[in-house]
Amino acid sequence: MTFTFTLADLVTIVTLLVGVVTLWFGLKSRLERLEHRIDGIASVLKSANTEVLSLIATIIRIFQRRKLIDEQDIGTILACYTQIASRSIDTLLTRESQKGNPLSQEEVNRLRGYMDKMGQGIWLTREELDDYNRLVRKLEQERPNDPGIWPLIALGAFLFGLYLGSQK
Repeated sequence: MTFTFTLADLVTIVTLLVGVVTLWFGLKSRLERLEHRIDGIASVLKSANTEVLSLIATIIRIFQRRKLIDEQDIGTILACYTQIASRSIDTLLTRESQKGNPLSQEEVNRLRGYMDKMGQGIWLTREELDDYNRLVRKLEQERPNDPGIWPLIALGAFLFGLYLGSQK
């Protein structure tokens, strides 16, 4: 069986191929612009989330200074924040192990230890908080737009806000 192409057939095929390639490049360009916009929105949301939680922590500290809330109440709030972040860290570290985790096993163990401690409503020391935030920043640098990191950042901001509020 042989196929014979006329010049009109060849022109039609080439025109279709050029149309498909042009459409593909156009869609690709639009999707890249959309992805860039989504990344920008995610960055703004993450920043706003961190700032709001830092503000909440400062307000809680002010309530404590005015004797409207006690250490046990703050521990309960801390435990609630930590439960949210714990679910996030389990998912995040599972994903990281599939892609290659930027944290060493010792760092993962320290991070989980901090989460366990806070999950019981126990405050981290200032040194532990600094280490916790350093570990979370290390995860964030590896995957800056991963929403699974946001609760961990928020928890660090919450605690940092409490420390700043307690110093004033």
